[in-house]
Formats: sequence, structure tokens, C-alpha cells
Amino acid sequence: MKRYRHIFIFVGLLLTLPATASTDVTTTIKYDTRYCYAYAMIGEDSVINSRLGLLPEQLMELARLDSANTTTAPRYSPVLLRTILDAFLWQESPQHYAQSILHNCNSYQAKKQNA
Repeated sequence: MKRYRHIFIFVGLLLTLPATASTDVTTTIKYDTRYCYAYAMIGEDSVINSRLGLLPEQLMELARLDSANTTTAPRYSPVLLRTILDAFLWQESPQHYAQSILHNCNSYQAKKQNA
């Protein structure tokens, strides 16, 4: 199970890299299938990590936008931070959390297409 957790984190990070390369991540995120899936996997992994006893502060590096060796204050992706921190309060199964993220992301995408 531990091996799969690292795979989920790795895949999620790879899928979110293009969204975090810009200076303002909120304007560059396109809610397509890749991003929805990445957020769902990171959220599912965060629920599992919360059940294993990890602290939310230990996972905040997943949402960091800049490199860890800069001298400026760290910047975080608000979408990823919310996904990770909400997962620590989730009471149902990790799979249900991933499904809720996918549902919300797809409904947001549908609203944008209809507007």
C-alpha cells in the first residue's frame, strides 16, 4: 500500500506541473480531465495520509509553487492546498473523496462550457 501512495503522489505532481509554472496559478488552471484526475488522486492520498497519522503541514510541500531553496516566502497553489487540507477533515472513504473532487471539477468544467 505504501508503494502505491508514492505512485499517486508522483503522478499527481507530474500532472499538475504545467498549472504551477505560471506566476498566477488561478488564471492558468484549465479544469480538464488531467487536472481533475490529479487533484482527485492527491486528495485521495491526503485522506489516506490523514488516517495514517501524518500532519497537514507535512503535505503542504505538494502545493508549493516555487522551489524550496528560495529566500522569499513560499507561495502555494490555493486549489491544491484546499484539496489537501479538506482531505484531513473527510469522514468517508478516500475513494469517495476522489469521486467528489471529480464530480465538482467536471460540473465546474460543464458550467464554463455552457457560459
